Amino acid sequence: ITTMLENGIGALDVETDGLDNIHDEIAGICLYTPNENGIYIPVNHISNMTKMRLKNQVSPKFMSRQLERLVEANLPIIYHNSKFDLKSVFWRLGVKLPEPEWDTFLAAMLLNENEPHNLKKLHSKYVREDEEAEVAKFNDLFKGIPFSLIPPDVAYMYAAYDPIQTYELYEFQKRYLTPGNPECEEYGLEKVAWVMENIEMPLIQVLFDMETYGVDLDEEKLAEIRE
Repeated sequence: ITTMLENGIGALDVETDGLDNIHDEIAGICLYTPNENGIYIPVNHISNMTKMRLKNQVSPKFMSRQLERLVEANLPIIYHNSKFDLKSVFWRLGVKLPEPEWDTFLAAMLLNENEPHNLKKLHSKYVREDEEAEVAKFNDLFKGIPFSLIPPDVAYMYAAYDPIQTYELYEFQKRYLTPGNPECEEYGLEKVAWVMENIEMPLIQVLFDMETYGVDLDEEKLAEIRE
């Protein structure tokens, strides 16, 4: 966290037991900042035998305090499918992270909507430039086992690379979605870059707030539409 703050940027990913942000547990947090290793911080791994929380993990309370440091600094953070991570951290750790700096999932859809947008597939194709590279899929590796049941000394080998891939994919995408860059101009992507900056990225926080806090409804207008 300290090095992320010193570098002024970082990537973040969460590992959870499922897709229900409110109820599914966060197993751990993945972090990366340039010129460092990617890391996996186990928070809620449990024993497959006893179903008790394993020792030698960071406590959720301590993890929350550390993430609050990113909030206080309003640190630019890169995500892949940020809304999922933001909601998981909010509901399970009680921290509302800063508005994302970049979302590689959204950028990938803007650059090419006609392909899978899985992080590892995108990284293989655009960063490693090897579409046929073997990709370690979660279900193939762990056969549907909840991530919190995977021992941390195994889990990190899968999870700690995710924020690195996210950051490297961001560096690739940013060249094409930054007005004034040669790649952006060469491929005529100025308008797409405008959509990314002015519509897609601001909308993340709007949708987060709507899905977290709810929305006000004009019941009279609804009745009129229904009629």
